[in-house]
Amino acid sequence: MSENSDWREVTINAFLRVLLNEVSVENVDKQGFLVYLKIAWDKLVLKARKIRIVGIIEEIEFFRNGFRFTVSDGSDKVVVRGWREHMGLVEDLDLNEGDVVEVFGYVKVSYENEIYIVPFIIVKHEDPSFMVEWAKRVEEDRMHLLRIVNA
Repeated sequence: MSENSDWREVTINAFLRVLLNEVSVENVDKQGFLVYLKIAWDKLVLKARKIRIVGIIEEIEFFRNGFRFTVSDGSDKVVVRGWREHMGLVEDLDLNEGDVVEVFGYVKVSYENEIYIVPFIIVKHEDPSFMVEWAKRVEEDRMHLLRIVNA
């Protein structure tokens, strides 16, 4: 991909909508302390530190210094981790297993090479059909980015 001159890398300084299966070790680009997610799509490589994901909470765990929950779309999973300073994000929402959430956050990699998201904003969605629309929104965003880059 990076060898092909037809591909263009675009760094996104916004919360890029991504699918859970795109949050993978293969798509991680570590540059010192900064971690980027790089997603190849239609001759573009979208590079972002800040991403947005949507899924159903499968497991949620609170501990002394923070919390951890797993978000799933039925086939893929992503871990969301927060610490003391992020507790207000989950306490105010009364999050439980089975809730549909949208997480705006930063991509990180643990010392055990586990990818996780540190939340900046968490939105609880009451309507489960929101997940169905998510893939369409991801596609629409990328089509829009492609038009901008090619303009």
